[in-house]
Amino acid sequence: MINVALVGAAHIHTPGFIKRLKDRSADVAVKAVWDQDADRAAKAAAELGAQV
Repeated sequence: MINVALVGAAHIHTPGFIKRLKDRSADVAVKAVWDQDADRAAKAAAELGAQV
């Protein structure tokens, strides 16, 4: 299992990154999400089952 963190969720490609990370949930786990905008970080974290 590979553990990663998503640092910054504002980029236009972030929804695609989230989809691909979810597709790889068998071997990749997103443990945390950070963004300057706390609401944006919380939304991405909720989608990925990660902490903010």
